[in-house]
Amino acid sequence: MTSCIFYNFCPVLRTGLVNPKPHGGGAKPKLNSSQLGVVAQLNEQKNDATLEELVIQLEETTGVKVSRATMGRVILKLKLTRKKNSARNRARNREGTTVASSILA
Repeated sequence: MTSCIFYNFCPVLRTGLVNPKPHGGGAKPKLNSSQLGVVAQLNEQKNDATLEELVIQLEETTGVKVSRATMGRVILKLKLTRKKNSARNRARNREGTTVASSILA
């Protein structure tokens, strides 16, 4: 019985080769090239969107659901930049409101 177990787990005895097996290939990508183009368009339309917002918009547009982490990797892969519009910048962008006018008032 021991020789049977040893034979099944020892590739040298089965094949006579010592070389490692080729790589299996890994996981298939979640998004194809057209869906990557949709992500680029979504980011271009609203470049201050959070990853979660991009995930929701992608699902509404293509029907493909990805995780926030996957979206982050896609953004890095496409070399896209996102400009996060912080609360401070949103206050500056409001009509008629500037930081200086609120300090002087």
